[in-house]
Amino acid sequence: MADVAFEAAGQVRLQGGTDLELLPMVHLPRSREDSPPQWYSSHLLLRNAELEHLRQNALRCALTIQVHPSRIIEYGDDGPLSIESDVFYLPQITNQVAFDAFILLNGILYLFQFTIAEKPRLKNFLVTCPNIPNIENWRFIFVIPPNQTLICPQPRFLDICGIPVYSTVMAL
Repeated sequence: MADVAFEAAGQVRLQGGTDLELLPMVHLPRSREDSPPQWYSSHLLLRNAELEHLRQNALRCALTIQVHPSRIIEYGDDGPLSIESDVFYLPQITNQVAFDAFILLNGILYLFQFTIAEKPRLKNFLVTCPNIPNIENWRFIFVIPPNQTLICPQPRFLDICGIPVYSTVMAL
């Protein structure tokens, strides 16, 4: 229930406008070819020395984005007809696979995830939607509460597509 409340409050905050600090998530090299690496958010101290070194490097690569939507569009199963800059997009259904909302800012598509899907995958409409930027201009952001380290396997679609993975802390 706490996840649902956090997501709902986070969605309201993003829709109303906020500045976010994004930190790259870090991971150790893949230990086995068949298993994806575990990714860690970089906001808190990590006990593993190698991961902590990677986290310290990630802190120097922080990005700040200003999410101040000009409007909000809810879309159905077929996705939006086109993607416009500075518009916050929300699925009409709350169990959207892979991400909970997205916005295009300065040519970069930011995909927000408040909860972790077990096997995330991007909806096909994102690839075929008019005005969508090239995939190298996509960023995937896990939104987490304060004082929490997110640990998750890298979603396979992010690994295949090379989409950078970030996390941001949102106090509500």
